[in-house]
Formats: sequence, C-alpha cells, structure tokens
Amino acid sequence: MGPIPPTPHSTPRPPDGDWLGTPYLTFERHGPIAVCTIDRPDARNALTPAMYFGIRCAVGRLNEDPDLAGLLITGTGDVFAPGGDMGGGGTDDWITFGAALGIDVTPFDAVRTSGKPIVSAVNGLCQGGGFQIALCSDLSVVSERATFRVPELFRGYADTYYSQMLARVVGPVRTRDLMFTGRVLTAAEALD
Repeated sequence: MGPIPPTPHSTPRPPDGDWLGTPYLTFERHGPIAVCTIDRPDARNALTPAMYFGIRCAVGRLNEDPDLAGLLITGTGDVFAPGGDMGGGGTDDWITFGAALGIDVTPFDAVRTSGKPIVSAVNGLCQGGGFQIALCSDLSVVSERATFRVPELFRGYADTYYSQMLARVVGPVRTRDLMFTGRVLTAAEALD
C-alpha cells in the first residue's frame, strides 16, 4: 500500500528550518544573532495568539541553542506591533485551544527572564502587547518615527502588567499618565 494522498482538509506541513508555528513570523540566523520579524502587513502586525506563542518559542530557541548569543525582535514597514488582534483574524488560529487549557501563550515573561539578551528594534507603531514586548526586552532601539500607547483603557480595563513594568522605566507619574489617558507617546518623549 502506498502513501495516503493529501485531502483538501489536510494540514499543510511547516516549512523546513526555524518555523515558529505561524506564517506571520520569521526566525533568521545571522551568525550568533537571531532575528524574529513580525510580518503581518494586512493587519498592521496585529498579534494573533499563535504569533504571541511563536515569539515565546523564538526566545526558547535562543536560550536552547549554544550557537546563538542574542535575539532581535522587529516588525515590518512602519509598525513594530500594535498588540493583540482584537478582531480574531489570521489564518493561524490553531493555538486558540490554549486558553481553554490555561496555557499562557504570551511571551512577556519569557522575554523578561531570558538567559540571553533580547533587543527590540521598534521601527514604528508600538502599543499593547507590542509595547509589553519592548518593555520586557533587555534593550529597545527606537526609530524616530516610533510611537507608544497603552490602549487597554479604551477596551474598558487596565492591564496591571504595565503598572509594574512601565513604572520601572518611566516612573509612577508618567505610568499613570499613559495608563489613564491612553494617549500616544512619541519617540522623543520616550527618550526623555
């Protein structure tokens, strides 16, 4: 009996190499440095659960590989990451079962506690979960066109992760300003 031919409902095989579980992330090796690129231009790089999990996997791959010394996380175009895709779009919805199992798919603690350095290259719009990734990185290199925002206020809740991470970087007064107003912070203000 020969191999079973694929059916129209077969799941496609992941590509060879450093696959992170979603077509919207790439993981490239440049000598001892790995680069994880968020590339979902049709949704302005909004992060699906599989993308969050893929970034977490990139951090795991970094720490497990003795040939890698650090990880750079960046976005494409004029967007780093606006946070989670609130519309539930994307073709990589395989990880949605994680919530039912109580699995934390977000990469924040993995980025923050990585044994090897992680740099976020913030090339533009950075808010929500993208802002959290930048805050948890060891270093953020920021473009002059970068903007930052804590948008959860407009969804009716305050993300308490910001209150601990952001206060360490900008102090309690500026943290309250960003969390209570939801205003956009420019790169020049962030530098200050």
